Amino acid sequence: MSTLQTIKIIMKVILIITASAAGLILAVLLLNILPVAPGGGGTNPMRVVESGSAHIVPHGGAKELFPENTVYSYRQIYARGWDTFEIDLVLTSDGVLVTHHDLDIEATTGVEGVQLADLQYSELQNYNFAANFVNPRGERPFADLSSLPDEISDQMIPARLEDLFQEFPDSYYILELKDTVDASGSSRAEEASAELLTLIEKYSMQDRAIVASFDDQVIREFRERSGGEIPTGAATGETLTLSVLSALALDFFLVPEYSAVMLPVKDRIYPAEREIIENLPAPLRRALASYDPDEDMYYTNLANRRMVQDAHRKNLAVFYWTVNDPETMKYLIDLGVDGIITDRPDILSEILGTAARD
Repeated sequence: MSTLQTIKIIMKVILIITASAAGLILAVLLLNILPVAPGGGGTNPMRVVESGSAHIVPHGGAKELFPENTVYSYRQIYARGWDTFEIDLVLTSDGVLVTHHDLDIEATTGVEGVQLADLQYSELQNYNFAANFVNPRGERPFADLSSLPDEISDQMIPARLEDLFQEFPDSYYILELKDTVDASGSSRAEEASAELLTLIEKYSMQDRAIVASFDDQVIREFRERSGGEIPTGAATGETLTLSVLSALALDFFLVPEYSAVMLPVKDRIYPAEREIIENLPAPLRRALASYDPDEDMYYTNLANRRMVQDAHRKNLAVFYWTVNDPETMKYLIDLGVDGIITDRPDILSEILGTAARD
């Protein structure tokens, strides 16, 4: 089911419930009669119970500090004590899962028209995946690899996930499959999913990894393939369902199959969804979205205490992305989120260190 289809189904239910005073009375009665769905059982390793703390999650290997998704970036963030990795995964032509955000290599190398699906892993060494990296000072320190020592230049390629599992077995991993059904076809999406499951089981990472995808079908099939034994993040439709039920204070209906939610602090609501948002009762519309009159644009409104508390009652870990602003970081820490995905883990680390000292 597509995101838009999910939105429409949920919104129809909402409109039915809120269409009349009788409907509102019915909703109140349901709250008092229906049993509350229990929260998830057991320990969720990604939950943070210490007040004022959160997982520091460098986005793609801290892409504003180091060349994103490279061997070099993951070694650098680990050396600084940032041991929760957020990794995008793409399958090469010889079936190797590597760390890269896009299916093609243009954004990182500057080379047009080359897909990772057409390259064997050994061929990645023919490209400079740090060519377009610009550091916070506006410099491009890795544009010319010939000027660097081999031990540095050799790290400017995507990492094999298997190598990361071997080198950093005690780290936590948020793993997003980029080979979706729409982007890569069902066969390739299934191959990537199967390879990820194989690696997680081979290196016993079941308690240290969360598998995610924006493609609901990919996540659903991964759960079936793994027998539900490996934690997953909420897919797009599931995130939407949680958001709406939380806004309605009806989250007791929810029995999630996932262990974590990754939420945007602020994300645009596009025209396909705008009409639905505008037809909602005003209180619900304000709970789900904010309106910017200057841009004539609605934005999601998901970074709030109710959302975090509702998710925690279900034993879900709550992460927000991608957060680089210090004030927003402080706000999320105050909400009690479990992790913050950021391009600037150095800033977040300083804020958390200050909070701990205070």
